[in-house]
Order: sequence, then C-alpha cells, then structure tokens
Amino acid sequence: MFKPWKIHYGWVVVAGAFLATAASGGVFYSFGVFFQPLQEEFGWTRATTASVSTVWLISFAVSGYFMGWLTDVRGPRVAMLLGAVLTGAGFVLTSRADSLGHFYLAYVLTGIGTAATWSPPLAVVQRWFDKKRGLALGIVASGVGTGTMVLSPLLSWFITSYGWRDAYIGLGVLCCVALILAALVLMQSPQEKGALPYGAAPQRMTATIHNPKNQQGEAPAAKERWTIGAAVRTKAFRYMLSIYVLSLVPIYVIPAHIVRFATDRGVTALAAASALGAFGIGGTIARAGGGALSDVLGWTKGIALFSFLTAAPIFVLVGMHDAAAIFGAMFALGVFAGARVPLIPGLLGYYFGTDYLARLIAITHGLAVLFAAGSPVLAGFIFDRTGSYAIPFFIAGLCAVGAGLLALLTGIIIENPPSPPFGKGGWGDFQINDRMFLK
Repeated sequence: MFKPWKIHYGWVVVAGAFLATAASGGVFYSFGVFFQPLQEEFGWTRATTASVSTVWLISFAVSGYFMGWLTDVRGPRVAMLLGAVLTGAGFVLTSRADSLGHFYLAYVLTGIGTAATWSPPLAVVQRWFDKKRGLALGIVASGVGTGTMVLSPLLSWFITSYGWRDAYIGLGVLCCVALILAALVLMQSPQEKGALPYGAAPQRMTATIHNPKNQQGEAPAAKERWTIGAAVRTKAFRYMLSIYVLSLVPIYVIPAHIVRFATDRGVTALAAASALGAFGIGGTIARAGGGALSDVLGWTKGIALFSFLTAAPIFVLVGMHDAAAIFGAMFALGVFAGARVPLIPGLLGYYFGTDYLARLIAITHGLAVLFAAGSPVLAGFIFDRTGSYAIPFFIAGLCAVGAGLLALLTGIIIENPPSPPFGKGGWGDFQINDRMFLK
C-alpha cells in the first residue's frame, strides 16, 4: 500500500509569499503603463510624472521597517492584512485624484500598504527551509515578475477600454485579494505547527560547518543571535547595501520609462506595454532558477554573474526602434535582473540569521530604495533636457556593472559568516575572525 503523499507546509508558505510579491511587482512595475495617460491628462513633464513613482518608493522604503517589525513581533498575517487594507484604500483614492498633491498622498498610503509585500514574505520563507532555501526564495521573488507579466498588458487593455481611473480601482482590488489570500496561509515559523524546517534533521546540530566555496548550508547557532544594531554596524552589511543600491537603479529606471521610450519610436501603446510584460515574464522564469543556482554557485558569485548580464540588454536598448527588438531586450533584462533579485535577501539571511531577518531585509531594502528612488526622476529630468534616453540608460547599465564588481569584491573579502557580538561590547564564546567580520 502506498503512503499518502504529503507536502511540507513550507511550500504552502512559499505559495502565500508568492502572492504577496506578485502584488508588489504589479504595483511598482505597472506604473509605466499609467505613465503616458497621466502625462497626457495633466500635462506633466516626464520628470514630474516619474516623481509619483518615486513618492511610492520612498513611502515603501520608510514604512518597510515597521512592517518588518510587525512581522517579527506579531506575525506575517497581521502585516499582510494591514497591507491589504492600506493598498486597496490607496488605489481607490488614486482613482479619484485630480492634482499632483492628491497623487502623492494616495501613493504614500499605497506605499505603506505594499511595504508588507517584500521583507515579511522573504524573511518568513527563510525560516521554513534549511535545504533548498535558494530555490524557495527564487520562487517567492518570481512573484514580482508574475505580477508585472500579468498586470501590465491587462492594465493597458483596461485603460484603453475604461480609462486609467477604473484601472486603478481594479489594481487595488486585485492587490487586496492577493494579500488577504497570503495572510490565510503564512505562518511565522515551523514551530507554530510543531514542525521542522524543510530538510532539517530530527535532531538539529547547534552548529554546522559551512562550505565557504558555495556559501550554503545550515547556519551556525551563533548566527541566530545577531541583533539589528550589531548587524548594521558591520562592513559586511555596508557592502551588501551598496550592491543593493546599484542593483536597483536599472530596474527602477528602465521599467518606469520603457513604455514612453517605445512609443516615442512609433511602437503602439499595447505593444510597448507588452514589452514591459516581457520584462515580467523574464523575471518570473529566472527568479526561481537564480535562487536554485545560488545553491551551487553561492550568493556573491550569483549576484556578480547576473549583474554583469543585466547590463548587456540595457546598453543595446538605446539603439533599438523595432517593437520585437525592444520586447526581446526587455525579456533578457527581466531574466538577468530577475535572477539576481532573491540573492541579496538570501545573502543577508546566510550571514546574519533569521531571528530579526524581516527587519534586517526591510532596513537594507529601505535604505537601498531611498538611495535609488530618485533615479527614475533623474532619468526623466535628463530626457527633458536632452530629448534622449541614451545618457540615463547608459548610467543604469554602468550601475549594473558596478554591482557585479562589488559582489565579486565582497565574495573575496567576506568568505564566511562572522560570529555575532553579545550585548554592546562582549563577544561570547565563538571565535572571531576579523577578516570575516570586517569591523
């Protein structure tokens, strides 16, 4: 007699987290579809129009720590439900906005709500997996691409058929439903179900030897005792933050302007939106693969590889005029940039443990967003002055190359996770390697 097949609940958590990140991708990357209708209705410059997206990014970044804290203290369900209410309400208000100030206020509310869609799911998922953590993170991060892939052409059709105001209401409803469904299945840790993380032995060792070549494996017990303050004061954290900032610039600049870039070259609005959808398709395909590949290559080598590859389609995009070529370049950009997405949160979890990981991811992502948030506005400003996207797209490509170089440097200098300090001055019983801690 065959035993009934049972799925580890960690994979159910992955599915719920996937819905949350899909809402995140649908909100941010679909703004490019609204770009031209808003510009035409209100007569704004491209820099002014892009500033609406920047306001969302800033509010998303600033409120990320609160959502991370709420997840660590009260659990992911509370954060998801609060996010569902705020996101839905924010988009309903956006649909009624009739001035730039109204858009700013509505997008601030939406940004606070969607802050629940990134650091909380990425942190919670890591607590459910000892093995295949990279794959699990990749699947969750692929939700961003799925949201972009599905919602970009859908919203473009909705705008053409019913107008941008009704499209905002539809977006709010979809995001609200996705986050409510995510809240129903997300759980803080396996202990809540009396289970072990996926791949954990029945009797877990308090410390396990790492393989420094692939940067994977079970974290030593000491790493579970990192505090937020101790982690953010390390040079290791500053390296990871710098990589994150440089990685965000290309995926903020290109998707925000690609629809306008394509229509300037005679591409139809629907075809241009489809190019943005191609970016989402590529990201969806690659995120799970990128996470799985990190189980072999290691976090820093994976980040470096995909950062270098991200730069290639950006550099050739400026010279393209054909819809099919732009579609292909955006698909390639989605693949390479998407494969990199789950690796930085994974690197944070590998180095600093999971006790405060939601807040640590929120701090890292929030600071990176704050530094990179102005890049779409700067790109619009440069276009308004030069009449060309050549300079901003080239800068975006250079940032991708810089992220790859810094990841390689990080992998050389930081070979293994450091042991955490105890309290403000003590170090406990674990041996410290100054080269690893990089104080």
